[in-house]
Amino acid sequence: MEDSYYEGKHFLTPMSEVIKDLKEKGVKLEFKLRDGALLDMEETRSYKPDDLRISDVYRFEGTTDPGKMDVLYVIEDKQKGEKGYISNAYGPYADTDVNDFIKAIEKSNNSKARKDISDNK
Repeated sequence: MEDSYYEGKHFLTPMSEVIKDLKEKGVKLEFKLRDGALLDMEETRSYKPDDLRISDVYRFEGTTDPGKMDVLYVIEDKQKGEKGYISNAYGPYADTDVNDFIKAIEKSNNSKARKDISDNK
């Protein structure tokens, strides 16, 4: 299991459980990043940072390995309101392309996520 701040409480919740709960709440799309664009896993739509906003961020830390950290971003299509998610490692193992895309979303919305999330390097 992994630590997370979930539903306003701090307790052990694995990422898979958070994703399951999010899907039950209507967060249906799973995203991946390819060639500078965010794609849903079926590759039916491609998104640029200007199309999106970050709805929520969940951070997870491994209980058996404190160095294993992950972050889950809930992302919303500004036009259709559809929501999806993408995960990334947190810290030195993070995918810099995903980090750059998240920062571009924040910049396009003139908003900043918490400093510890947006500076995820």
